[in-house]
Amino acid sequence: MDNIKCIICLGENPITLENPLTKEHIIPEFMGGAKYISRVCKCCNEWMSRDFEVAVSKFDFYEIARYTHQINGKRKLVKHPFTGSYEDDTYGKFRINEKGEIIVIPEIEIKLKNKNLSLVGSIDQSDEKVLIEQVLLKLERDKEICEKFGLEALPSLAERLINTSDTKYESHYNPKVSKSSVFDIDAHIKLYTKIAFETAFDYFGDIYLDDPVAVKIRKSLQSGDFEKLKNLSAIAGLDPILDDAFDSTYHWVVLLKNICYIKIFNISWEGIFSEMQLFEKGHAGIVYKYCYKSKKYEKLNLSEHYRNMALHQMKINKK
Repeated sequence: MDNIKCIICLGENPITLENPLTKEHIIPEFMGGAKYISRVCKCCNEWMSRDFEVAVSKFDFYEIARYTHQINGKRKLVKHPFTGSYEDDTYGKFRINEKGEIIVIPEIEIKLKNKNLSLVGSIDQSDEKVLIEQVLLKLERDKEICEKFGLEALPSLAERLINTSDTKYESHYNPKVSKSSVFDIDAHIKLYTKIAFETAFDYFGDIYLDDPVAVKIRKSLQSGDFEKLKNLSAIAGLDPILDDAFDSTYHWVVLLKNICYIKIFNISWEGIFSEMQLFEKGHAGIVYKYCYKSKKYEKLNLSEHYRNMALHQMKINKK
């Protein structure tokens, strides 16, 4: 055990109590990945998280996918992808909370004219119980009102204002909310390259680390510099035959000859993971099939996967 090294830094960061080997999820938890390897040290794990995993996790596409499929990862609550504050010509200011509930942001205006006070504003019905507090706060912040009526009179004044004001209830449904999003291709390429590298290591073991392409990938993951790998991988559509073979209800990582194919929530990537032919002659390839809903996975021979597909299709045709 003393000779076991991190597969990213190969011992440059010594394994200690402060820098132990960690559970490194091959497909990140925020994507619903369940399988992990225990050969990445804490320093490298945290570095890769800062370098690209956190950036990808914040991409709106994955926020929506996580909420749709309730993939909580390390979170107890999967927040709504549109959580935040907004303003609309019809609804005024409102916010969407982590549960996806729409709540009107209180807008209260108190005017003093000819010794008379008027109250105008809007408040969410769920906040009606704290309306008096909102009105009292507004009164206390108005110097002119405080000087005219005195601080002691403000609580009863707030109550009288609310009771004598006309109340109108309105229901609004499905406000339109739009967000702009930037797709960070470089961060995605780094993440998918990491998935390919760790999958190949999981399957082939330490022998994979000596492969020339594996060495380049490892050094790029360690340094964050992927310039030399840009010609080895791409975010792109899979070959149509392969794409049909792997539906979007699962995540897929396929090692075929020296090429890795990855499909996660319909985003596809392919890249070279090795220079040498590591599979034995005649081996069809290997498939890692991840169920992001149950957080389980299975490992299949590629020919076995195609056979299962054919049997499934036969059952459908019989119906």
